[in-house]
Amino acid sequence: MNFKTYLILCLLFLNNFLIQAQVYNYAEDFPNPKDNSDSFICDPEDYLTSQEENEINALSEEMRDQKGYEVAVVIVRSINNFEPLPMATDIINLWGVGKDDKGILLLIAVDDRNMAFATGYASEELFPDLITKKISEEEMTPYFKTNQYGKGIISGVSVIRNIIMDENIPSYVEETYILDKNIKNWRLYALIICILVIALTVYVKPDSSTIITIGVIIFITFVLSIITYGIVVGKKGNNEFFTSFFGIFLFIAVTINAFIVLKKNSNSLYLNAILSVLAFPVPFIGLYLYGFKTFVLIYIVATGILFGFFLIFYSISLLIKDPYKKYGLIRVFKLDFLAYIFPLPMYIVVLLVEKLMDNWRNQVRFSKKTGLEMRKLCEIEDDKYLQNKEITEEKVKSVDYDVWISEEKDDVLILRYDKWFSGYSNCSKCKAKTWYLVYDRTITAATYSSSGTGERKKACAHCKHQEISRYTIAQLQQSSSSGGSSSSSSSSGGSWGGGRSGGGGSSSRW
Repeated sequence: MNFKTYLILCLLFLNNFLIQAQVYNYAEDFPNPKDNSDSFICDPEDYLTSQEENEINALSEEMRDQKGYEVAVVIVRSINNFEPLPMATDIINLWGVGKDDKGILLLIAVDDRNMAFATGYASEELFPDLITKKISEEEMTPYFKTNQYGKGIISGVSVIRNIIMDENIPSYVEETYILDKNIKNWRLYALIICILVIALTVYVKPDSSTIITIGVIIFITFVLSIITYGIVVGKKGNNEFFTSFFGIFLFIAVTINAFIVLKKNSNSLYLNAILSVLAFPVPFIGLYLYGFKTFVLIYIVATGILFGFFLIFYSISLLIKDPYKKYGLIRVFKLDFLAYIFPLPMYIVVLLVEKLMDNWRNQVRFSKKTGLEMRKLCEIEDDKYLQNKEITEEKVKSVDYDVWISEEKDDVLILRYDKWFSGYSNCSKCKAKTWYLVYDRTITAATYSSSGTGERKKACAHCKHQEISRYTIAQLQQSSSSGGSSSSSSSSGGSWGGGRSGGGGSSSRW
């Protein structure tokens, strides 16, 4: 082999290596196919055969010439694991794909196993996000999983062509159009509910402190939207994504504000019921429409079971005459976390149980000894009937006691009401519910080479009994992290139609 031949082979190898090593970080990095030809395909690493390119170009030319739509295809090795949809949007805007904004761009990153389907402003009406997502999943990704990229692209572009030409449209496309329409109706419904919730909030007339709370929550909503935008989308984000998340957070904020206002400024069970019926169905209908049907159905079944148990316990309580036993039977349904996890109907159930328990606790009682009517003593008066440890329990608010007396001397009824989640437990020495954690501190910090030591002290607020114990803190574990760098280059646009995109479309993986 002479030197000239060897040099040519080396240059060919180097050129092939550079092509294979190319990573696309910015829209300017992608070669515009219109610079050198009338092709609609950017395939710098030759994933497609000439026959596949011809078929895709033929479909694209037909759509352009007959309906004015331009469909561009970009297939590369990698986009450095950037989000593909914002990248595709950048490309469609840089090149200007689609006359009168009738542009569509498919971006496939083979090694990243990721793709995006970007649409121009005018294309979004015919190709809403759900349709592009469905075409990707049904037509393209099955081929991509077997490395048949040309067939997958042809299949996807063919369906795009059929939709534009209104010919042989697959049934799943029609079904997705209906779903998309339902989602748009749901968004309108959510907006109307949001306005009604705000009207209800104003109707209750919140005080100044509540208005300040509302302002704080709205501010937090805005901050959360910014954080979500930055973390999920990053520097490749778009305004559509931001406004969508802001809308979701705003609805949550408005609803939370309404419940805060009602809690502080109104005791009406009916207003709370109206608010619950208005607000709580919105997110669950949305989850159902967006495909989380199993979750919603499981949630409904679980809620139904829980509500069924409430009805059973409530029915039993109606058969019991003793109000103290009624109180003890149904108090489990006053736990606030039930309202948080199962807001409809458990939020109303919690409020109802709260009222029932208050009524039963203060219901007039008659002595079992004498049959005389009894009266409930106030907190100051009842101390002389309580033991010292019971007084301490009331002071630390782990237990509350009601003392009832009649006109007959020594006719006394003492009822105990334990507080859940008070932070106190029973003392092993005096048995009072006054045992608490004094401190839990580190004596010797754990390192990467040795474990540490902690100390925990508990004491009784009544008898002053104390216990100090030590425990081992696990040794720290090493963690690793990695970083990356990026670079950019530039190129100029070509003879596309001059279209723009606002970030419409979808992305998917295979």
